[in-house]
Amino acid sequence: MNTFHRLTATAAIISLLSAIPLEAVDAKGNVVTQKVEMDKYTKVASQWQEKIALMFPKVKDYHKVNLENYEWSDLVKVTLSKNGPGTPSLSIEINKETNQLYRFWLMEPAGVDREGDYRYKTSTGDKKAITDEQAKEKATTLLQNLYGAKAKNYQIISIWREPDRDAPGKTRPPIVNVKSPIEGNGKMATYASITFADDGGIGVYRIETKPTTFDKWYGADLNTREMQDDILSQPAQVTYDKVIATLSHFKTFPLKNVTYEYHNQTFNVTLKHTPDQGWGSLNVATIAIKKNGQLKLLDYPTLSDKIPAPDIAKQKATQFLQSFDKEKAQAYKIQEVMDWTYGGMNYNNQKGSMIQFSLPDKQDALKIGVNGNGDIFTIYVNDGSK
Repeated sequence: MNTFHRLTATAAIISLLSAIPLEAVDAKGNVVTQKVEMDKYTKVASQWQEKIALMFPKVKDYHKVNLENYEWSDLVKVTLSKNGPGTPSLSIEINKETNQLYRFWLMEPAGVDREGDYRYKTSTGDKKAITDEQAKEKATTLLQNLYGAKAKNYQIISIWREPDRDAPGKTRPPIVNVKSPIEGNGKMATYASITFADDGGIGVYRIETKPTTFDKWYGADLNTREMQDDILSQPAQVTYDKVIATLSHFKTFPLKNVTYEYHNQTFNVTLKHTPDQGWGSLNVATIAIKKNGQLKLLDYPTLSDKIPAPDIAKQKATQFLQSFDKEKAQAYKIQEVMDWTYGGMNYNNQKGSMIQFSLPDKQDALKIGVNGNGDIFTIYVNDGSK
């Protein structure tokens, strides 16, 4: 079965007006308009579109532009469609710092659902088998079209065929993984994955920079691959060390996993006791830190059958602020103290207090949760980002 994506007609029509533009100022001190931002990234996307069109000539006719550009993201997304919502499209995600391609995918219309929302699929025709050798050839051709002479630096390191959930005993079309070294940096490499669609064509292309330890993932067999950790940026590492120093019981967690999300410039650090524990499980800590070092979120579900006294909750939350960031702590003022109870799949009746802080220029700037044992179980920084 093809991969389906839903997109409402309303959302599809909204372009840059619904996105948050990057704030910029020209030489005269004037704010750069949304139109300038749109033209800039549309031009970059068009250059990648020309290269993609060498392998997919049909995308030459995709001229309707929908742009999503959020200040808190590493990426800008440009969707070029044949004639707006409900028509064939090419979506391109670009790294805003380098203008390099991060990902592209092709979508074909697949009717409308009960709510009147457009549905899309990744292929145009009936299922068509493709061999590994054919996939390698197409992947090589795509890289040559995208990168020209630099394509020779990319080496195919594995081919995956994941199980088909809709057809037991059969596999999905192949995913071809390639790697390119980064000159002058032996610890990092560029990895790209080329995912084929049911019709034997290329459906999705994604490329990212990762530590070379990711050879154990991208370069391994599907059944033996091991996900690796990303490396925290220096500002993120400083913030992480401060969190661990402030909440010292986290030092005892034997396992730590680090992943980076390009879409919101965030490192997610998961601390757990056993490999099978996932996000949201009891006694698993998740710490989200922006690339620039700003703490975004801490989530630490723990059992607590009582709500702490308001004075105790305020004291614990304030102590954390003063220990974590003494210089800024004085600027935060307690806005509200709320009782809080959680009931979920993994655990029930987690009780505590949520202390809401404000800043002189922002209400609801920070929330800190304290449970009945006096432990902090959540921190949320409201910076307006995802």
